Amino acid sequence: MRGFGVRKAGLGASVRARTACAASTSNRVLEQSSKQLPTVEQQRVAARQMIAYFKEKKVEAEYEKNKQLGWVPKAEIANGRWVMFGLLVGMLTEYSTGVNFIEQIKLLLVNLSIVDFD
Repeated sequence: MRGFGVRKAGLGASVRARTACAASTSNRVLEQSSKQLPTVEQQRVAARQMIAYFKEKKVEAEYEKNKQLGWVPKAEIANGRWVMFGLLVGMLTEYSTGVNFIEQIKLLLVNLSIVDFD
């Protein structure tokens, strides 16, 4: 019987030790979680950062969508180069034929039957 009593006392002590350990662990978890909770100001800063981020993403998406319409720097450079090429051809034609640029445009419109100047 004596061994049984010692064993019973030892079992009770280990249960108390485990309970005390679990209580101290839960206290540490509560202390850590209370330290980790963000303040209202931190939440406001994070919200402002998220708003700025998503506005930037929206602008990027609109830019990508509008690229199809040609409103990008590369398209504007290409358009400018085509205009310069057209002016160069017009000036070379004027030099070789003696007909000025405006008369060339009139002649082109009449020959394509777009406008009749007669």
